[in-house]
Amino acid sequence: MIARQLDAIAPGTFHVRTVPVWTDRDGERRLATWVALTDALGLPIQASREAHRAARGLLRRAFPGADWTRALAYDTATGALDLDEPTMPEELHR
Repeated sequence: MIARQLDAIAPGTFHVRTVPVWTDRDGERRLATWVALTDALGLPIQASREAHRAARGLLRRAFPGADWTRALAYDTATGALDLDEPTMPEELHR
């Protein structure tokens, strides 16, 4: 259901990534959210600012218990919302 709604918001969306970022607006620091919509190949979806906001709002309503102060990624194939933090490649662990 979420995948269909995302496709209606921004056709071709396969992943939605959200990252909290601090901004400085008029001398006041605020927490904002950067949203990236990508297709199945990981390429950016051309979408309006309103589409990005709508995708974020959809996920916030679908996952009200998620910690939105952390980077998250939604995958339409699995329906999972997971932490989206950088990891070190396995070969560097040695």
